[in-house]
Amino acid sequence: MVAGPRLTTEFVMPAPSPASPLPVLWRETFRRADALPGFDRRRGHRVPDSVSSGATAFVRRLAAEEVKQEIEACHAALRTKLGYKRRQLRVTVQAEGASIITPDFEFHLVVEQDPGDPGGACLRRTIQGVRTRAILASPAFAQAFGSGFDGLDLTVGQHIDVAGLIDAIETREPPGWTLDYGYEAKSLTLTSPQLPLAVHVTPARVRLVGERPQGAPLLLEAADAAVSAMGGHEALRTEPGRFRRNS
Repeated sequence: MVAGPRLTTEFVMPAPSPASPLPVLWRETFRRADALPGFDRRRGHRVPDSVSSGATAFVRRLAAEEVKQEIEACHAALRTKLGYKRRQLRVTVQAEGASIITPDFEFHLVVEQDPGDPGGACLRRTIQGVRTRAILASPAFAQAFGSGFDGLDLTVGQHIDVAGLIDAIETREPPGWTLDYGYEAKSLTLTSPQLPLAVHVTPARVRLVGERPQGAPLLLEAADAAVSAMGGHEALRTEPGRFRRNS
């Protein structure tokens, strides 16, 4: 898929500090249970009508062959595009999905029952445990994974004071950004006409989500722009109350 427009010079892209939270890239696809390769009505298979541990295990068994095929394709791409050797790739296949551990990052594929549709399955892929951001922005990584990510998460490791962060952003008034939040200020959404995605902030994380899949370089640039608008990574780590205006 074609990535969205690049960021403009309106945004200042600071070099990430060594203490910056490393990103988690993710992509989800949803499939009906009866469309999974293991589904066979002749064997008495039925589409689940409720969410349960048993139904989740059933959906995972149905998706097992698809998981195997995808992990094989990913393994081949890591070797041919990123140049990893066999000994550098540790593959694990389990009931809930599969993973490949590389020297630079981890690829995980997990199958869950779709919480919004008991008769469906959610296949969630993540790139996490990143040792260095440079690998995500490399042409080789783009060749291996393309523009296939729905979003990017930043987990800062501690509580984000969303209300205080809103106060700080409204005081600074960074150009090109619109804030949306409720009166309780439990979450915040930032948008910009220059970005093909939205930035959602909760006490637990910062999540960037686009209307269509994007490549890692655009998501990384957008994350840097959003964090800069919020006042930097230290602003996300601040304990509640630091940014409060005096009443």
